[in-house]
This record gives sequence, C-alpha cells and structure tokens, in this order.
Amino acid sequence: MKIQSYKDLIVWQKAMELARAVYTLTDTFPREEIYGITSQMKRAAVSIPSNIAEGSRRGTKKDYRHFLLNAFGSGAELETQIELVKQLPFGKQAPKGFTLVELLLYIGLAATILISLSVFAAETLAARVKNQTIAEVEEQGRAVLQLITQAVRNADSIIAPATSTSGASLSLSMADATISPTIFDLASATLRLREGDGAPVLLTNTRVTANFTIRNLSRASTPGTIGIQLTVTHVNPDQRDEYEFTKTFYGSASLR
Repeated sequence: MKIQSYKDLIVWQKAMELARAVYTLTDTFPREEIYGITSQMKRAAVSIPSNIAEGSRRGTKKDYRHFLLNAFGSGAELETQIELVKQLPFGKQAPKGFTLVELLLYIGLAATILISLSVFAAETLAARVKNQTIAEVEEQGRAVLQLITQAVRNADSIIAPATSTSGASLSLSMADATISPTIFDLASATLRLREGDGAPVLLTNTRVTANFTIRNLSRASTPGTIGIQLTVTHVNPDQRDEYEFTKTFYGSASLR
C-alpha cells in the first residue's frame, strides 16, 4: 500500500492503539492519581504517535529519525511508569489491563519503531555509498580530462584523429622523443596512456568504465584544436541504485 500520510504508517496506528489502551487503563486508577501517574502515563502515551506524525511531516530523513527516537524515548518512559504502577497496590488489581498495554508496547510499538530506525540506518548507509560513487566518477573524470588537455597543450601536432574527423583514441606528436607519440586510447572500457615506447598506463580503475570521443576541430592556419567528450560510469553488476551513476565530461584544448 502506498504511504500517503502518517496515518498509513503501521507504527503510528500501533501507537494510537497504545494511547487508547493507556487512557482506558488509567481511568481505573485512584482519583488522587489524576495529576500524578495517570497524567504522566497519558502524556507519554500521547507523545509517541504525536512524534511519529510530526517527524513524518518534517520533510527530511534526519528530522524524521530524530522524532522517531523521541517516540522511542517516550515508549521507554511509559514502560517505566507501567513497571512502577505494577508495584503499587492499585496496579496489582488490573493484570489484564497491564497485559494488553505491555503487549502493544513491546510487540506492536517497540519492534516497529526499531524496524523503522533500521530502515533509516540502511538508507543512511546507501546515501553514503551513493556519495562515494558520485565522488569517484567525478574525480576520475576530471583527472583524465585535465591530463588529456594538458598533453594537447604541450604537443607539437595532432597525429590522429585527422582534421574534421572523430575517433576513440588520440595520438599526439611531442617535442620530447622519449614520449612521442603520446597516445590516449581505450582497452576493455579502461582509459590508457602510452608515451613513446613505454608500456600503457591505466588512467581509470576497475570500479568505473569509460568511453570517450575525440574530435579534431583544427582549421587551416590555426593551432590544432581537439574537442573531448568523456563518459565515465560506475561499475554496477548487481544493478543497485547506490552504485548507479554516469557522468559525461566535455572539454577542448589547443596546441600552444
């Protein structure tokens, strides 16, 4: 069932049952307790569904968790008051009422609030993982883009792709023969850099996949210019939302 308001929450419904049960039970207490334990128990019982309702309307998960904890605290307060009343003479005369309240409190309410808090904890962890996923994609994308643009600025000429064409690799002629040509290419969705006769160096790790397109925008009688489109995607074999993130980076650079 779709949750449209706090009234659809099972934990709120259980808390309302508890509050009604407490009111029914405390009506049997001695009249002299009306401003004592009777008032305190009613206030604690009402506080539980009230905090759940207020938290659900606050708009943020942080606030919602805060009010759920308040509700859980009011439950502990009510539990203590019940234990006290059970030890008093008038409390020993109503075992059935206490059985009802304790059943609602321990099974119906406490367990549901703890489950809700567990869900929030899981969501908090998922949000943290999601932030790490986004950060990793952005850091690797920016680092690669900066490396490519810097290499172009330091190059003597663009070998490939040819003028007015596009390609999935970039080859640059460098003034330093030991790093010429400097080549950026893809191997199994991993970006690599090879300088001169050296072995390829991986620029992206195994936690992301990459795809890029280089377009040679050079014109006659002008320094060579390339446009870069780089797409980095976080690896997500289990299709989990917290690992689902893709970003495309754009850049350009010209020979100096």
